[in-house]
Amino acid sequence: IMAANPGIFTPEKVALDIGAAPGGWTRAMASKLKKVIAVDRAKLDPGVTALQNVVHLKERAENLSLEEEFDILSNDANLLHMQSAQISLDLAKKYLKKGGVMIHTVKLGVIPRTGSPAAKSLNHAAGEVKSEFESAGITCDTKKLKYNTRNETTIIGRK
Repeated sequence: IMAANPGIFTPEKVALDIGAAPGGWTRAMASKLKKVIAVDRAKLDPGVTALQNVVHLKERAENLSLEEEFDILSNDANLLHMQSAQISLDLAKKYLKKGGVMIHTVKLGVIPRTGSPAAKSLNHAAGEVKSEFESAGITCDTKKLKYNTRNETTIIGRK
């Protein structure tokens, strides 16, 4: 995604990375950006936390209270697709700059209490998330990335 979209990842930009642990995506963005705020209650790889331009907030994304706006919002949280989408939308409304980019991983999850899939298929889950984002004014495109598992796809949106 970084090679295909070099204009998104430029040295003056700042990112908010939700569901950051263990830190692979945080590390990749930190190599290109001014700063990355990594949000996850789990530990990040020590090599990631040692990076000068990475700040790790060990809290739930839903509880964030930040002062700054971001150019990029990424969400790779291991949550049910609509729960994760709602978190991305809420954070985009509060913190993503106009024209900012959202990179959201849709995961075909299983409902914990029942063991049933949370959607009919990955395409169905992605369609639900994309529809939710577009109804909030975020233009979107769905892409299967190299690092997505067979139960994941990525939505790239612009506010």
